[in-house]
Amino acid sequence: MNALTRIVIVCTMIIAFGGILYYELSSISRIRGEVTQANIAILEKTGSDSRTKSILALQENYKDDLAVINNTVLNKTELVSVLEELEKTGRNLGLKTSISSITDEATKTASSTAQTVRIAVSAEGVWSSNLAFIRLIENLPHKISIERVDLTKSEEIWRTNATIKVTIYPEK
Repeated sequence: MNALTRIVIVCTMIIAFGGILYYELSSISRIRGEVTQANIAILEKTGSDSRTKSILALQENYKDDLAVINNTVLNKTELVSVLEELEKTGRNLGLKTSISSITDEATKTASSTAQTVRIAVSAEGVWSSNLAFIRLIENLPHKISIERVDLTKSEEIWRTNATIKVTIYPEK
């Protein structure tokens, strides 16, 4: 074998070795890209699960507080049951109780769909029952404001006239 043949064989081997090396490096680079994409997908899935678990844990931790808030806010359906309960409680206290008017005010704004409702309640009976009735209204677990209370006496009967302001929200 002459020197020229040896140089050609060595050059061919170097080129072949370079080709094999290039193929293996590109294959490693492609596999590395696939592994990176898989790791990103795993991190996104794990992060999402982690956030979901955190939210669920917060909801569980504050379940009682959320229940209090949900019970404080009224919608139209719940308002009816509160009014019925007011009348029933007044009767149980021995009062002649009635809801004399309900006024729905249009307070809708662009940012809120809440409505203000004013309720006029009247009750007649003994002093202690009227006072207990007013305390009951004040201590309702709902977002209710008493705007006005009048206590008047006519002979032996006390009469309570109260105006209650309630903010109601649409059904959930």
